[in-house]
Amino acid sequence: MRRNVENYIFTIGAVLTSEVQKRAYYIFGINDTNPPPPVVYSWSSRGPGGFKSRGVDFVAPGVLRRKTSTISFENFFHGTNYASPNAAGAVACLLSGLKSKSIEYSPDLIKFALFKTAFLPKNGKIFEFGHGIIQINEAFDYFCKNVKDFKNIPKLSNVAEGIMFIPNDGKEQVFLEESIDLSSFINYENQDTTKLKLQVSKNAENFMEVSKTDENNLSFFVKVDTNKLEAGNSNFGEIMILHPKIGSIFNIPIFVCNPIKVSETQNFYIKKEAFLTFDKPYRIRFYPENINICDIKITASKCLITNCWIQYCFPYSMNVKEANNTKKFLVFSRIKPSEKFSIKVNKNEVFDVCIYQMVCATLPNAKFTLEFNFKNDEQKEGGEAADGTV
Repeated sequence: MRRNVENYIFTIGAVLTSEVQKRAYYIFGINDTNPPPPVVYSWSSRGPGGFKSRGVDFVAPGVLRRKTSTISFENFFHGTNYASPNAAGAVACLLSGLKSKSIEYSPDLIKFALFKTAFLPKNGKIFEFGHGIIQINEAFDYFCKNVKDFKNIPKLSNVAEGIMFIPNDGKEQVFLEESIDLSSFINYENQDTTKLKLQVSKNAENFMEVSKTDENNLSFFVKVDTNKLEAGNSNFGEIMILHPKIGSIFNIPIFVCNPIKVSETQNFYIKKEAFLTFDKPYRIRFYPENINICDIKITASKCLITNCWIQYCFPYSMNVKEANNTKKFLVFSRIKPSEKFSIKVNKNEVFDVCIYQMVCATLPNAKFTLEFNFKNDEQKEGGEAADGTV
């Protein structure tokens, strides 16, 4: 049986706060009464992660400045290599405090206390911050105050992952519905689940609703209204499992993919404009019906010298390694502002395209025009394909 590691590991990203800016980067003139909001470093990993999860649990400062001699020479390091030890050191302080008060703890309860007290900045993206910035003092106070109620917290099950809605039959489905078994997420053996409540996160209330649990409190239904969603986009929400005394004890990630249906009579030519940044790639999904070629043209704005990557996949028939092999690097200049290429697509299967900038791109925010032209083999004109064929 696969060991449940979700309770025992924390995935950590690296955050830059105003305090770190002053102490590590020696940036002065920061307004202490109205400091700039925390930001996640460009090189820090972002979600979503494997198994349809958030990808990142928490963030912590990821900077180290070390003197190399008695003279004022210093080495400067930054990365998640340093954010993770910061988080581990903070947790070590938490364990020391709990031991001093003879309070029993476990890895899953430590993670739960961090989850309940982490600080998510206003407008902070959960795929960047996860639950938020670790607040170790607040976690200690929360643990001491609520330790009596922790016995009622179910442990995560062996498969603690999210739910993905991806229509892949070409039908015009207005409502998507799926039955979810709570035992897939929490182990409530010998636990009273009659008082657990379900609630949809605020960002998903417009397009998602959840039923009450059945009479045995084992399963419930999630319903998604695709009329409320823009075709081609991926949408995210969470279902919060609420305990009457403690509040949210676990959030189930829900991903909804609403592809653009492409046929010989509709959506065979699509034009989009996108602003790319290193932390916000552009993704679009199609469902090509009986069509097997997609010609793509990407044009950078006038006088723009930059670069980007394009990558695609077929979620139902490609593995991660195959998807990684589809990456193509594009360079734009005043002389050559456009790139063209063709991709062989699978008929009657979701086709996912992602375009993103390099972290070290020339411009932090670049505007591109994207043109997608779908057709069949007999309509194909000469040109270079994405796999190098002609």
